[in-house]
Amino acid sequence: MSAQKEDLTGLVVGVAGYLQSICKKAVDKRCAEQEEFKHEPTNIDLRKWVERIYSVSRMSWSGIVQACMLLEKIRKRFPALEFSEVNIRRLFLIAAMITSKVSEDVTYRNRDWVIIGEEKFSLQEVNEMEREMLFLVDYSCNFSREQFEHFVRAMERRYGLAGPCAPVIFAGQRDGVEDQRTLFIEFYGD
Repeated sequence: MSAQKEDLTGLVVGVAGYLQSICKKAVDKRCAEQEEFKHEPTNIDLRKWVERIYSVSRMSWSGIVQACMLLEKIRKRFPALEFSEVNIRRLFLIAAMITSKVSEDVTYRNRDWVIIGEEKFSLQEVNEMEREMLFLVDYSCNFSREQFEHFVRAMERRYGLAGPCAPVIFAGQRDGVEDQRTLFIEFYGD
């Protein structure tokens, strides 16, 4: 198995494990039947969903992990909000989209993210979900190197996350001083 394929497998297994773990196990049937959730892609396996977003968007390994960190930030700020099998795919898609815009060199327009998400959501929905998620995180989408490394270690232990592990490039690095507010993490490839 190639190193790139191993990285993909380790990433998908770890991220899907994390997403599954944050989902409320028992979904209120009324919630699943609401009109706004009628067409949720709940029939798509989480591993396949993560793999699709990673592969089609061509995001970095670290960008996908940062999308999980964004979801974790929301969970901590708003513990009453429920993550479930009904909404986890849309939440992960939008977290990946936002993270891509913040940390990736090449990113896509929202209409491209509609396609990345297999057109399960309209452009209007994607735009609205982006605004709502940015509001929930108070437009704070960056993480320090320490936060990132801590999160990666936790995901390695709990969910089997695997992949490249040689960080790091920070934006705003001047005279050896790292600006922790703006973080771009890249990993050395093969």
